[in-house]
Amino acid sequence: TAAVLRWGRIEAVAAPVLYSAQNQSFPLMPQPVETVSPFADGQYSTGVDLPQRMGSRTQTRLDAGESTVRMRFGAIVMGASTASLGWGAAESFSTLFGSNAGGFPHLFVGFPGRGLLLKGIGRVGARYVLGELQQSAWSPVQGSESFVDAQQTGTRRVGSGLVVSFAPAFLPNLELGANRFYHSPYATGIFQRGSWSKPFEGIFKRSFVGRVGGAGDPGGDTDNQLASAFARWSFPERGVEATFELYREDHSWDWRDQAQEPENNGALSASIRAVTARSATQLSTLTFEYFDGDIKPIAQARGQGALYINFGVRQGHTQRGQLLGSPIGVGAIAGQRVAWERFTPRGALRFHLQRWRNRAIRSTLGEGFYLGATEPVPNSHDWIVDANVASTRYRGSKTISLESGVAYAGRWQLNTSRTNFYARASWIGF
Repeated sequence: TAAVLRWGRIEAVAAPVLYSAQNQSFPLMPQPVETVSPFADGQYSTGVDLPQRMGSRTQTRLDAGESTVRMRFGAIVMGASTASLGWGAAESFSTLFGSNAGGFPHLFVGFPGRGLLLKGIGRVGARYVLGELQQSAWSPVQGSESFVDAQQTGTRRVGSGLVVSFAPAFLPNLELGANRFYHSPYATGIFQRGSWSKPFEGIFKRSFVGRVGGAGDPGGDTDNQLASAFARWSFPERGVEATFELYREDHSWDWRDQAQEPENNGALSASIRAVTARSATQLSTLTFEYFDGDIKPIAQARGQGALYINFGVRQGHTQRGQLLGSPIGVGAIAGQRVAWERFTPRGALRFHLQRWRNRAIRSTLGEGFYLGATEPVPNSHDWIVDANVASTRYRGSKTISLESGVAYAGRWQLNTSRTNFYARASWIGF
């Protein structure tokens, strides 16, 4: 159930979420090293808060969900929210932020809607967020809530980020943008630590003068940076839209390092969407989307980290044990998606086919780095194919959604596989 309130400059959206999951048992991947929980991730158990299973009991939770309170002052909007962030150009494989984990409590300030129109120059969009990220009960980080040292970074994290975009006046259908987000340890006197200003600091590591990181990175810091640059170009007359996004973790040392190895610790995504039918009462679209997060060939000479993990802030890019980025997963290789959708005043119909490849191996030299020998991970899979159909119908102030599908997980040797049939139903009232 959701409710909307508007009063002068203030707008409030209340969309709490109550859910319950059976959380039945299944074979788990054995962990490479001993951890605080048997449910921890089977590949990067000490570098990400991504439990294979959320404990052994039924999971039930009530939280604020997609709720927001905002206030507008001229061209500026500010407020507080727990809603999901949707930064960048990707949809199903959102490199930085999507709907996979839901949102986290944060404050925000920026331009509303499509951004600020600068006559003769273009349209500028910007938003800054500052909030707190929560971990699950099965996180690799235990002990003190606040930062102690590089080995004990604390169970609480501060998240700060900035997204900017620009649509030039001479090409109004082209949007160029960049995102930057930091996971920082929480500490008493947090504003003295400067976590809130992280998105505005230098982009190269050589500017980190006087900082002290972990044992493997003495010239760095304990924070975890994620960033991406994206482009979206639409052609309304033709009914076509194309997107591209380049994602990076951590810093390049300088401009030379950036120019020589832009793919270091990175991923890319691209998509194209075309209108297949259009009338006064119907719109149909066909979408293709591609994601590549594979370890690049430079790993033969330079160790590469897997996506979304970090050994400074060891919860990784997560919120309550779920990935904030692409749902493909930590250490993912690639994903593809094709979808056909039809929209009418009465509702929507969607046919969807998705495939993604997981990384079913881990390094024998150290977690997260693919330089040298590797070993297979028991009870893991190499790829998943997911096909489903979904229907949404509007009945006055009510929305009813039904979805059913099948997911197949297999290994290249074809000696083990799993098939899962599923169905979902939801009801929303306004």
